[in-house]
Amino acid sequence: MQLIFTGTESTFKTALSKAVATALEWPLSSEYAREYIAKLLAEQPNLDMHHFTKESFLACAIGQMERQEQMGYYSDKNVVFDTDGVTLAIWGVDKFDGAEEQWLTPPKNGLYLLCAPTNAASEDPQRIDAERREFLHVQYIQWLEKLGREYIVLTSESFEERLTETLQHLAARGIR
Repeated sequence: MQLIFTGTESTFKTALSKAVATALEWPLSSEYAREYIAKLLAEQPNLDMHHFTKESFLACAIGQMERQEQMGYYSDKNVVFDTDGVTLAIWGVDKFDGAEEQWLTPPKNGLYLLCAPTNAASEDPQRIDAERREFLHVQYIQWLEKLGREYIVLTSESFEERLTETLQHLAARGIR
């Protein structure tokens, strides 16, 4: 099974994916874009994320797709993913000129854990859409519905409560 944390920025996706991978003792596939952008910001401290280039976005997309493949996204392996191609599709449509079909190829046995923006957004130089989280959350729901993906919406306001909520949903599905 592939557990995929998805949703708009600043909703505990990275922290949850790490905590759940640890709790289940499953491998974790981290978000490639976060690492790529951190490197860019280290090299260019004055980089304005509001003017993130399409070339950089496509580099993030290629890196994410390669990482997913390497980590068993299309296999029978149990893996926790901190985001996937659905995020690329939404990002691509929202900021550039669309989504590529390859980003939307479903995992073999995926369950999406959609993190709702019910918590306060935290400051991060990589984040630029804190005021648009509700709008983007609706986009995630619409995409997941359109693609026919199985998903659970996580709504607890604190990280600890959201982790408990996640583990309870997984236990109800026999995932421990």
